[in-house]
Amino acid sequence: TAAPPTLSIQPGDGGELALMWVDNTQIYTLEAAESLSGPFTPITDEVETTNGQHGLTVPISSHGTRFFRLTGPAD
Repeated sequence: TAAPPTLSIQPGDGGELALMWVDNTQIYTLEAAESLSGPFTPITDEVETTNGQHGLTVPISSHGTRFFRLTGPAD
């Protein structure tokens, strides 16, 4: 079984975060929550994919902390 992808989060331009991960299987979903204990919900923004590298930018929340995770079929 392959290891799950690693989510990379980098500061972007204009108060955004750039989220990136490699998933050649395309079976993982990006989710976010305001608390580490959840509830986590899928991010429905359009994800750009180039050669298995997935990514999108999200605004930095003015409502406090946000947590991100990738979930797959076994989660």
